[in-house]
Amino acid sequence: MPFKITTFVTLVLATFATAGPTTSILARDDGLVTFCFPDGSCFQAAASDSAGCVDLPLFSENFETASVSAPGLECILSPERGCVGSPFLPPFVLDTSGTVELSTLGLNTVASFLCTSDVDLINLCFTNSTLGCYQASTVTHGCSDLPQFSSDLTFKSIFLTTPGTQCTVFQEPDCAGDSAPVSDALVTTDLSTLGLSNVESFLCV
Repeated sequence: MPFKITTFVTLVLATFATAGPTTSILARDDGLVTFCFPDGSCFQAAASDSAGCVDLPLFSENFETASVSAPGLECILSPERGCVGSPFLPPFVLDTSGTVELSTLGLNTVASFLCTSDVDLINLCFTNSTLGCYQASTVTHGCSDLPQFSSDLTFKSIFLTTPGTQCTVFQEPDCAGDSAPVSDALVTTDLSTLGLSNVESFLCV
């Protein structure tokens, strides 16, 4: 199942943004994050670089898709309120590349988000280059397990976007097993040069 994930989730806490429900997909003006339910109805919230973490209202139904219309911003999506992420999922970053099915990210819904123009990312690129790369925020608040991909989907290389970020990648979940430090930003590093054949979890500071 080929896919490209320009992904997505987690940060701190703060204020509530202007938001409003709608029964259909609205015209996506600049500065909006749109979350849609399976029935096609959507909820829109303002995407702002200064709003901090935005907790979404509690709905009885889970969101199915998400999209961002905010040039220059990327939004970090969290399945938990307070933008604290999930102990089982890494942060996910959503850009303006289009509408994304949350299920492809391993998310069953979104409970909070934070938009910023300065997202610190870890890119893990698949051995099968046609699948592209998996992106996650390096703001992990501890160990982050990657989604459980099928056994034939392994990563070949790693790329950090922000100088000064220091990560340790692990070959097993729960930050266990063989590991290697990664700190060179803007450089693609082949996992084989680190003595690893795959990455299943990571920890960044």
